[in-house]
Amino acid sequence: MYPLSAVQPKPDTYRPTTRKDQKKDTCACPAWCRGYLAQETKSVKGKLRARRIFASLDTPDWTAAETEVARLYERGSLPSLAATDQATGKGAVTV
Repeated sequence: MYPLSAVQPKPDTYRPTTRKDQKKDTCACPAWCRGYLAQETKSVKGKLRARRIFASLDTPDWTAAETEVARLYERGSLPSLAATDQATGKGAVTV
């Protein structure tokens, strides 16, 4: 058994860098991102705190996903549902 400080957690998602990993990466699932954005906050005991986000990037292509992450950092927040609905021409789906 390893001491807790010696164990390095693997990231949730990472871009395949080796040839072997790239060959295994045949999934068409969208990439997801996790982290903090400047304008995504929550109120905790009356104080604003950063809110951790976990969102789909809606693309299985790593280059497009990295471009979208850069766009999110620049924007500082996730796109609103209203803006997404206008862009796609679809309303929210409820179940």
